[in-house]
Amino acid sequence: MIYLKRQLNKLITMNKSSRRPLLLKRASVGGRLA
Repeated sequence: MIYLKRQLNKLITMNKSSRRPLLLKRASVGGRLA
């Protein structure tokens, strides 16, 4: 959980302009792994 949260924060910080697509992709990957 903590690792995924850190990854999300990194993505948001690095790509604030396009964070929605990244978050959606990350959520899908996280759901598959979980």
